[in-house]
Amino acid sequence: MLNSKQRAELRAQSNDLDTTLMVGKGGVTEAVIAEAENQLTARELVKGKVLEGALMSPREVSDAICEATGAEGVACVGSKFVIYRFSEKKGQAEGNPCQQVRPCAQGHSCPPPCGQAPAGAAQCLL
Repeated sequence: MLNSKQRAELRAQSNDLDTTLMVGKGGVTEAVIAEAENQLTARELVKGKVLEGALMSPREVSDAICEATGAEGVACVGSKFVIYRFSEKKGQAEGNPCQQVRPCAQGHSCPPPCGQAPAGAAQCLL
């Protein structure tokens, strides 16, 4: 479960993302869920759009995809939504210290915000 600081950081990171997941009039189908799974594994943070012909609201689509994939909803604005799921595969492939969860000074397991990973301990986000 994301807290408000983590959610705010992910919302900020999502501003530069391109919309890569489209949901049309068919709604949340198996193909949409499979594509969301693939993108979440590869990227962790995915921005999607619900087209005008869809019979579902962006919030309903986001909730359905999150339930099916184990992701968490980050934001829903207008017809767009952002979802997040931690991917160990991405963190290992890049070797990015910003993706590694380490104990902070308070003893929590906090993933530091991207670009702000100190050498020793993580910044506490709790």
